[in-house]
Amino acid sequence: MKSTKKLVALILVAVMLIAALAACADADTPSAPPTAAPPDTSGTPTDTGEDPGDASGDDFGGLRPFTYNDEFPGEVGLAKYNEPLTVSMSLHLNENVTFPPGQDWDSNIWRTHQEEMLNILIDVVWTAEGLDNYNQRVNLSIVSGDLPDVMAVEPPQFEALSRAGLAQDMTWALETYASEFLRDQISYPDAIEAFRQSTINGMLLGIPRANAGFGRHHFVFIREDWRRNLDMPEPRTMADLRELAHAFTFNDPAGDGRTTYGLGVGSSLISTYMSINGFANAFGAFPRSWIDRDGQIVNGSIQPEMANALAELNRWYNEGIMDPEFIADDNFAASQKLIAGRNGIAFAEWWLATWPLPDAYQNGDEWRGYIIPFDESAPERRVRVANRVGSRYVVNPNMEEPGAIIKLLNLYQQRTLHPEADLNHWKGDGEYNFSQFAAITGDHGSDKNHEIYLAVTAAIDNDDLSFLTTTEMVQVHSYIEAYISGSPTWEENPQAFATNRLFYNINYGPNSIYALLDYMATNNMLKVDPFNGTLTDAMMTREVSLNDLENQVFTAIITGIEPLSYFDTFVEMWLEEGGAEMTAEVNEWAAYFRR
Repeated sequence: MKSTKKLVALILVAVMLIAALAACADADTPSAPPTAAPPDTSGTPTDTGEDPGDASGDDFGGLRPFTYNDEFPGEVGLAKYNEPLTVSMSLHLNENVTFPPGQDWDSNIWRTHQEEMLNILIDVVWTAEGLDNYNQRVNLSIVSGDLPDVMAVEPPQFEALSRAGLAQDMTWALETYASEFLRDQISYPDAIEAFRQSTINGMLLGIPRANAGFGRHHFVFIREDWRRNLDMPEPRTMADLRELAHAFTFNDPAGDGRTTYGLGVGSSLISTYMSINGFANAFGAFPRSWIDRDGQIVNGSIQPEMANALAELNRWYNEGIMDPEFIADDNFAASQKLIAGRNGIAFAEWWLATWPLPDAYQNGDEWRGYIIPFDESAPERRVRVANRVGSRYVVNPNMEEPGAIIKLLNLYQQRTLHPEADLNHWKGDGEYNFSQFAAITGDHGSDKNHEIYLAVTAAIDNDDLSFLTTTEMVQVHSYIEAYISGSPTWEENPQAFATNRLFYNINYGPNSIYALLDYMATNNMLKVDPFNGTLTDAMMTREVSLNDLENQVFTAIITGIEPLSYFDTFVEMWLEEGGAEMTAEVNEWAAYFRR
């Protein structure tokens, strides 16, 4: 609760900032954020036929004079400026940092390396210890207009700076200075989405510090051993899933006569786990999400498809194939029933595979994740994904050499994310976190676990261990191979068998979560929420009560306390009690930030 109050306070400050900035702006402030004029790049050193190891001649194509580094010949983005360049910035000091001997914030391996490789000096104009204090200082800098060359900012501050024309367009800088490795890293879907969310009216106004985070969508998890015990087919449609839920409830799937149910749900119906989000997606409904419809952004909770999903849930409840205690169980309690062998179907995000399902595997149970089987009535077969960008770097419009920020990002990526990177030296050795000393950080690229899945799959399919390029890949491959070979068995070593089966079924095998994520991302099955902004005024005052109303009404309809026709009443109440105001604000946001 404390952290929530702090976040709300920050957002309130940001909202006031927008008004203050608009009031204080000079009458000549341009409607679009200014940008440094791109120099003429018609004669860059790589085009002159000169030795790529030496770009110290007179023709730099309009770029600031530089010399290629021997380690990176031909890479403009990792070349060293001929003259020192100072970059001013703010610094968030970690409250619990432990410094390596002889190092501190002002003198450390990254400061030295950035100067040696790029000839870039860092001038920290102010510091703040702790995130709350840092954000307050950022807000003061914005209001005063006293901005360093670059600042790391949160979403509300990014919106304030963008609206006020205080964020430089980094499109040219990225296109000109991005290294080959960085270009590859930001070509993955998660990174593309992060940069898309940072682009306004065709201008890249922020450099995201991390991917947007695909994977924040739901799967259906099923007791695979129960399904096989009952000789039931893999569910391909929601009708198949309902038949499976019937069998799990009435056909003694565990073979011991205990009470079991099909679907397990918690009392918070819209949540990241043990919820009905994924169930609703199967009917083309997207509760508590914003969706594009007929040229406007509307809320998925009040669309007709949601009524169809609630009608089906009411059917499941009446037929006794969902746990009737969901009204009293919070979502954590509902998840523990999966471990206890009470319920055999659950909708959740991918991480249910990492908690609590491993505990079930140690009990000898077998779970498997499936892509949500869609109902025939669904107008589109996609699942909702939430993937908002967090912190970004925003560059002062008056900074004359924005390419320096991209150069610093290139160096960070090269030293911490490249396959040949010395992570113990540049990222951390278990005792010290070195990467926090880098001036600019950005953890883009493919998901490590996804890379493991691809490598292990290739090694098995091609019978070629050369695909396994890291120790983790080798270790995961050994688990998968052990499970395929059947050694050890559950009787011989229950713990080892459970671990091997978990890695095969849930994590990295051909039907695992990462296999499904890969399939869904490449087959256009993900529906991105079009609203990725900060909380609007109405959201801050009305959203909590509207969510409570939604949960109460959905519960009443599922259990039959209210008829399905009550959904129309709910829509009217939702709009009257703040939903219409929220919707208008979201569309106003979209008119600016989605241009």
